Amino acid sequence: MKTRTIWMGCLAALLLPTAAWTQGTPTRVGSWELSLGAGAGSLDGALRTFLGSGAPEYRFASSAIPGKGQATVIGRVGYHVSRNFGLTASGAIAKGSGMTFLSPSVGLVLTTNLDARTSPFLELTTGFTRIDGRNDRVTHSIWGLGVGGGVRYELGPELALRLDGQLRIEGYDEVPMTKSTAVQPVFSLGLSYFVGGRP
Repeated sequence: MKTRTIWMGCLAALLLPTAAWTQGTPTRVGSWELSLGAGAGSLDGALRTFLGSGAPEYRFASSAIPGKGQATVIGRVGYHVSRNFGLTASGAIAKGSGMTFLSPSVGLVLTTNLDARTSPFLELTTGFTRIDGRNDRVTHSIWGLGVGGGVRYELGPELALRLDGQLRIEGYDEVPMTKSTAVQPVFSLGLSYFVGGRP
């Protein structure tokens, strides 16, 4: 009986530090990710032509040849179901050539390992874009898909640098464009803040 007690004590002494280390290791599973980034987008050629067409008092853009680049700000809210899978909702606002582009979307995020210091990810989203131009003109895409990816780099337990790139494919079936599908890349750099998670 005495020998058994000694063995149990030794085993507990070995396992206790391991259990304490496991309890103290933070994980982002079950956490909310709040991120804000800024960057640039590129306007599709056919869409640019349409937005700059017509007389000055009727067209969307401030000039007949709108600029290709757009300053963009993106806000995101994500929930991480596991180390590899998450859900996301985002909203982007872009400005250029006298126009404002609003792009809400929802999607899925696949991450190699959310708890790693460097965690690459892939993202698949769906949404649309609303375009507010000059002369009170408004239009929007009928459908939209986004395919992209990026990487998070941990700056602390709750903070990470986030680099994103996405290719947006959207259909403008109700406007007279030479082709109804617009393909536009968007890049952003920002910060992610994690709330919650499990110990």
